[in-house]
Amino acid sequence: MVRPAAVWFEAPPAGWSDLLRSDPNATPAHRPELWEAFTGTLPGLTLRVAAVVTGEGLIGGAPAMIERRGGFHWIYSMPMVLPGAPLARPGRHGEVDRAVGAALAELRQRGNPACSRAA
Repeated sequence: MVRPAAVWFEAPPAGWSDLLRSDPNATPAHRPELWEAFTGTLPGLTLRVAAVVTGEGLIGGAPAMIERRGGFHWIYSMPMVLPGAPLARPGRHGEVDRAVGAALAELRQRGNPACSRAA
């Protein structure tokens, strides 16, 4: 069995709105309108969305904000709010959680996450 992997996007991927409607774990932190408010008003923040996509399409994902400050980079699930768990289709939370966790670890190890090109 192939484990799905997350791919980084610079904006909500196709199908994100469906996830927001279908996952009872969705919080305001999962809404693109909040992401736009943060990136539009807080200097140095860049949006990244870890999307777990399979042959079935988008099965889950989570937003992250990257802050560049003084040559350092911070990765936030979401600043100033309770982020909530990654969104996922019913029955897919475990594999989505693992894929998003691995993607965050990889982003951290790159050393310059805000400058990395997302998919």
